[in-house]
Amino acid sequence: MTEKSKFIKAAKEKSANHQHRQKLTKAISTYNTSVTSMKSRQFKEWEDTRKLAAQIKGYVIENIDNLLQSFEKKITESGAEVIWAETITQAQNYIRNILRDHNIKTVVKSKSMTTEEIGLNELLEELEIKNYETDLGELIVQLANEKPYHIVTPAMHKSTSEIAELFHHHFGIDITDDPEKLTLAARNHLREKFALADLGITGANFLIAENGAISITENEGNGVLTMAAGRTQSTCCHCRHRESSTQNIRPITVFTSAGNERHRAVHHGI
Repeated sequence: MTEKSKFIKAAKEKSANHQHRQKLTKAISTYNTSVTSMKSRQFKEWEDTRKLAAQIKGYVIENIDNLLQSFEKKITESGAEVIWAETITQAQNYIRNILRDHNIKTVVKSKSMTTEEIGLNELLEELEIKNYETDLGELIVQLANEKPYHIVTPAMHKSTSEIAELFHHHFGIDITDDPEKLTLAARNHLREKFALADLGITGANFLIAENGAISITENEGNGVLTMAAGRTQSTCCHCRHRESSTQNIRPITVFTSAGNERHRAVHHGI
């Protein structure tokens, strides 16, 4: 059976699962409510902000070559190294070299779609390097040995009871339907991992050409902890994540955040 056939078969099974559909409906409804609330709190003129963001993105696309070169120059001046990869194989080989040269044994990782695209988790497993997802949703699907279900909400298909079973099995906690207790269990699990990690890997919402900064958007605090963890730091991102200046990211961050998410900008080379 081909990968396409497997996907179609699994999709048919899932789409016919009433309980599964209920979980997705609830997750999407909660997310949409959160986004609507955020719009009214942060902006009086939502459509004007969208237009401004579109103009900024258009400028960046038209000037992408110069902006990427400016970013590389600035962040290199801060002591970082920029590595360009055109293919998955190139990216994996570069990462292999970093892991070998720095004798990496343990990794903590925040949410990054680029690392999913290049198969980083599979590479780390192949190399027998301990890898801990620190985003709560990513941690849940990692414990379940699954792929992220959605780019924003990786575990949107998991119910509270399913998460409780996972945490009971992996962390040894009592079964509970209290989200705060489940979150605390994940926090307790991850604190030691942050402290002992050799390498912290993050994604990037924006690369800022003006000062060679990397900006991430988060609502859990795991991103900034991952940036601070370990003796080595790596950021994996696609060239589409770039802006010309810190000022320009302000109207765009609203489209990368929802509800109570807060924006964390890291104004130094990593």
